[in-house]
Amino acid sequence: MIAFRGSWEAPDFYDADVFDVMGNRFRKNQDSLEKMNSFDTSSLPLTEQFNFAMAKERKQKIVAESQFTNADDLTKEVKKYMKDPKNGLDGYQLTLTGHSLGGGLGEYAGVMNDVAVVSYEAPNVIDSLPKDKKEKALRGDYKDQITTIGNPNDTVFTGFRGNDNKNRGRIGHLFYTDKPDIKNDNRIHDASSYIPFLPFLTNGYNTVRFFMGFMGPSFHSMDNLSHDKYGYLNMPNMYDGETGEKIQGSPRADGVTIHLTVEEVKQITSDLRREIDDINQKIVQASNKIINVLQQSPASVDGNLINTLTYGIYGFQRGYMERIRSEADFIEQRAVEFETVDKQN
Repeated sequence: MIAFRGSWEAPDFYDADVFDVMGNRFRKNQDSLEKMNSFDTSSLPLTEQFNFAMAKERKQKIVAESQFTNADDLTKEVKKYMKDPKNGLDGYQLTLTGHSLGGGLGEYAGVMNDVAVVSYEAPNVIDSLPKDKKEKALRGDYKDQITTIGNPNDTVFTGFRGNDNKNRGRIGHLFYTDKPDIKNDNRIHDASSYIPFLPFLTNGYNTVRFFMGFMGPSFHSMDNLSHDKYGYLNMPNMYDGETGEKIQGSPRADGVTIHLTVEEVKQITSDLRREIDDINQKIVQASNKIINVLQQSPASVDGNLINTLTYGIYGFQRGYMERIRSEADFIEQRAVEFETVDKQN
C-alpha cells in the first residue's frame, strides 16, 4: 500500500492545492507540452526558436516538479518492484490511499497505473486526467477500481459551491459519511441569483462551511471517521453517492473473504522449519570458522573470548531459534485441529 500525505507544508497549499487542483495548472501544462512537442520550429527565426524552447522548458519544469507527477512515478516504481520475481511479491496487489490532497494524488496515480484506490476527503481531480481517461471516468469506468469517501459538508471534498462532484463528475465510486441535505443541492445555488438576498445567504453559508471544515465540526478531519475491530470503515450514517441509498458497513467490505487451506498452513510450517534449519546451519558454520581463527590468534589468550562467543551462539539458538521452532509446531498443531473439526462437521 502507498499512502499519500495530505497538505502539510506551505508548497502543498499554494503550489499543489491552489495551482494544480483548483487552477488545473498541471493538466494545462501537460496538454501544452504535447502540442509543443509536435510543433516543428525549424522554420522560425532563431529568436522565436529560443523563446519557444524557454517556454517549453518552463512547462517541463512545472510538470516534472508537480506532486501529481511524483505520485505517478512512485506508483510506477513500486509496481515494477512488485512485478520483479526476485522480490518475492507474486500474488500481492498494490492499493493507493490518502487523505485530502493525498487522496487526490492517489486517485490520479491509480487511474494512470490501473491500481485500486481508496481516498478520503479528497478534492475532485477529474480535470487533471488526460482527455481519454477523463472520458472513461465520466462513463464510470473506474467506479469498481476507485472508492472515494467524504463528508458532504466538507468544502474540500464537494467544492465551495453546492456539490462540485455532481457538476463535474467524479473519478471513482462516491460515498458520503453523512446524508447530503438541501444545502448541498446545486439547484438551490443555481436559483439563488434570481431570488433577492438569497445569493448573500448562500455565499455566506459557503464561506462559513469552508471554515467549518477545519474548525468546530471539522468536516475535513479524519478524526470523524470510525472503524470496527477489523479495521473496516464503520460510519452509522453512510450513503452511496451514486444511488442515494443508505449503506451498512464499509463499502469495501462486501465480498472480501480470506481463503486458507490446511495444506497451505502445513506448507507454511514446512517452509518455516526449513528456513530455521538453514539459518541454524549457517550460524554454526560461521561460528566454527570464527573460533578456528581465534584459536590461532593471540587474542584468544586464556580462551575467555572463545567461551563467550560459544555461549552467545548457544544462547541465541536456544532463546531465538527454538522459540521459532516452537511457533512452527504450534501452527502445524492448529492446522491439524482445524482439519479434524472440519471433517467432523
